[in-house]
Amino acid sequence: MRKEMWTSRTLSIGFMLLFSMSMAVVSSVAETANQAHTNLQIVVTGTRKGTNQSGPVVNAQVLVKSEVPGQSFEEPLSTDANGIANVSNVPRGPVLIQVTAQGWPNAGIRQQLTKKNETISIVLTAEGGASPTPTPAPSPSASPTPSPSLDTNCKIC
Repeated sequence: MRKEMWTSRTLSIGFMLLFSMSMAVVSSVAETANQAHTNLQIVVTGTRKGTNQSGPVVNAQVLVKSEVPGQSFEEPLSTDANGIANVSNVPRGPVLIQVTAQGWPNAGIRQQLTKKNETISIVLTAEGGASPTPTPAPSPSASPTPSPSLDTNCKIC
C-alpha cells in the first residue's frame, strides 16, 4: 500500500513538473515570436538647400528589406500626404531602407531594429528651387515666313 502511494505521488509530481515545463516552453516560444518583429513607421521629409522650404515628401517610394540571415522580408511602400509609410511584422535585426522620390536624390540607410515599435526619419536634401523638378523651357514656336506680296503695279509680273 505504501509503495503504491509513493508511486502515485511520484507520478503526480512528475506530471505536474512536465506540465509546468511544457507551459513555460510554450509561453517562451509565444513571447519570442511576438518580440521577434517590429511595427515600423518611416517618416520622409525633404529640405531644399538655400531656402526655408521643408516638409513631407508625398508619394515617395520606400523599400524595406530585412537583412536577417534566413529571413526573406521585402516590402515596397509609398508615403502618404504626411510623408509617412507604415509596415508591420518586420523581422528584428538589420534592415535596409531605400527611398526614391521624383525631384529628390535617392537615399538609403541600414538600421538595426530592436524594439516592438520603431520610427525612422529620413531627410532628403536637394538643391534650392521653387519646384521639385525643373520646368522645361518652352520650345521656340515657328515664326511664319513672310510670303511675297503681289504688287499689282508691277510691270514684269
